[in-house]
Amino acid sequence: MLDWFKRNKLPEAWAVKQIDNDLLHLCGRGQLESHERNALKALQENRFDGAIRMHDSALVLNTRLFAALAPVEELTLVGQDQAEWQGKRYCVSWVPQRCWVYEGRLTVTHGQINGIPQRISVEDVSAIRDKAASVSHDESNVQFTSLDALEILPPLDKDPDRRR
Repeated sequence: MLDWFKRNKLPEAWAVKQIDNDLLHLCGRGQLESHERNALKALQENRFDGAIRMHDSALVLNTRLFAALAPVEELTLVGQDQAEWQGKRYCVSWVPQRCWVYEGRLTVTHGQINGIPQRISVEDVSAIRDKAASVSHDESNVQFTSLDALEILPPLDKDPDRRR
């Protein structure tokens, strides 16, 4: 009789930023923000379209920013560096908050989180680095000349008493 009075708990999911061959880039857990009654079913069928409220920061992010959302019941962490999901074991790389809205590829570096060695995802800037490295920085080609060498500038009037 009072079923409408009960509040349904919103389903929780892991936000997966990027999936590589044997590596998951995990942002963390969050709660789905949806008015849809069957949000968990839509999530399991990979057709959920909405937002997720991240637990660590309470940020509400569009799910299109992520490669996948995995229901909490389906993705199991094995320690801090591995996870089992969809019948496969993955290594885990933790994505810092600054990369949650980044839309390019991520790469992995090794660092520490709370004193524990971990894989940490960072923005892949190798294309920018390669482009910058390809520009020649040969100092022998640099020439310093005066502005008079341009010959298109009017001659500089050095008389301070001359007024226009």
